[in-house]
Amino acid sequence: FDVNRLLAPFEREAGLTPKASAYGNWESSGLDGHIGGHYLSALALAVAATGDKELNARLDELLQRLTKVQ
Repeated sequence: FDVNRLLAPFEREAGLTPKASAYGNWESSGLDGHIGGHYLSALALAVAATGDKELNARLDELLQRLTKVQ
């Protein structure tokens, strides 16, 4: 998944300019951020189970960007 598209609803709600457009369907019709939440959980579980460095880097990027949205 493209982190920029997953974070678009959060950035938009925070008054920031998203770096990409949000995914369609649920992500643009009232359940904005739904997929992003599942993706965050999946990455956290995968990193905890495997220690995979690439997945950990994706998780870190997602978390860093979410903390900037506040």
